[in-house]
Amino acid sequence: MFLKKICSLLFCVVFVYVCGQLLLLWYAEDVDDDGTSLDFHRGTVIKEEWTHSDEIPARSDMMQQIENMGNGNVEYGFDFDVDRIEHQVKDPVKYAYENELPIILWWTPFTGDGGSVKKCTEGSCLFTQDRSLFGHKLNQVMVFYGTSFNASDLPLPRKADHEWAVLHEESPKNLALFYHEDFISLFNHTATFKQESDYPLTTQYVNSIEELLKSPVSSFSEKSNPSLASTIYLQSGCNPPSDRDSYVNELMKHIKVDSLGACLKNKELPEHLKSPLTMHDDQLREFVGKYKFALTFENAVCDDYITEKLWRPLAAGTIPVYKGAPNIKDWLPDNRSVILVDDFRHPRDLANYLNHLANDEDAYNKYLVFKSTGIKNGKLLTSLRQREWGVNNLNKMSFITGFECVICDRVHKNRKMLKEKGEKQQFVANSKHYGCPKPKVYEFESAPGTEAWERETWQFEYDEARTQARELREFIFKMSHNN
Repeated sequence: MFLKKICSLLFCVVFVYVCGQLLLLWYAEDVDDDGTSLDFHRGTVIKEEWTHSDEIPARSDMMQQIENMGNGNVEYGFDFDVDRIEHQVKDPVKYAYENELPIILWWTPFTGDGGSVKKCTEGSCLFTQDRSLFGHKLNQVMVFYGTSFNASDLPLPRKADHEWAVLHEESPKNLALFYHEDFISLFNHTATFKQESDYPLTTQYVNSIEELLKSPVSSFSEKSNPSLASTIYLQSGCNPPSDRDSYVNELMKHIKVDSLGACLKNKELPEHLKSPLTMHDDQLREFVGKYKFALTFENAVCDDYITEKLWRPLAAGTIPVYKGAPNIKDWLPDNRSVILVDDFRHPRDLANYLNHLANDEDAYNKYLVFKSTGIKNGKLLTSLRQREWGVNNLNKMSFITGFECVICDRVHKNRKMLKEKGEKQQFVANSKHYGCPKPKVYEFESAPGTEAWERETWQFEYDEARTQARELREFIFKMSHNN
């Protein structure tokens, strides 16, 4: 009985820890580690929705035990398809030394991995966040989580055989340096939302094909509830680089909108849906499904940057009114599943079209035909079917593990090339791996509570970050060649 209680306790702690890691993944906005090498004061982040502490909390003894379960120091059931851990290793660091395994160091703590050996396609690598291994001869790659990148805390000097990798699924709103090639080209391996990155995360918010094809939550007549507007706007990140609030504010002059987030708020969200934990909850999907339209504006306008703001209403059977990725047509279920803001000259014209659809059931339902006929977009289907990582699926590995293995395999291939041919392949990221255009401001008046200068801040940060990226690049080069 005592053992059973202990196991139950461990399960609860593991569950809480995993939830915490997921929250960091979805809501992490700003981690500012201490450092003195170089100070870019504008490298800090303007927070959007929910934030976490600037300090990495000290782990309790119990949490350390749970962390050890993930790095092979405590015996538990391995699932190679999920974690790429083939067998138990009592001392991962010693094992790596003895077997000459490459060390992949998470420079910005993100995975909570104290040290684990993972077997990828080309060989095994030691993954760790233990910075004491930075100077070891087997240390090959430093990995950064983009939002936590801190120009004052870098692995310098950067030796000739040191490579940098970055995982960043968010838009450059979190760090303006990512707009510019002088910055992104500091990295050798990338996992971003861009389809051209080394490990694309474009479909990171799509659980499955089956989810997109679920029947609509509500029928047309059920969505015609007089107590609800035809359109919902659910945003808590106000005044982002996309300037969405000024557009929606103008649109609301011509059509009734239920705005339930912090931005342009005119109605309360049900209490049970206010927690960030409900962001991917079925209850939120069902709530959104009560509306005919959902205003789905991304926080930044970048090719391939497509978030749950689009996929949630699509799954619910609510027509998204979308502004975001310019190449969004590459990723839609079919050619008539989403209403594109850019197809209308003025918000007034968009409002007139929405009002027309809201009163014409046949015309409205044409946007939901894909629910019964299936997804016609071959690119979207192929991407989802061939994706090796899962979303909210504990039976598949995460894209974090997938990216780790991309790095590990590249290191092993280069080891082999160097041994056989005396040379190795060079990997250098470029703007196609991440870059986004300079933010623009609509010509409409500012939304209530936002000043014109605040909207222009993003353009200022873009320009300032260009200089910072160049200076950072020069600084790293200087530091690395003077040692």
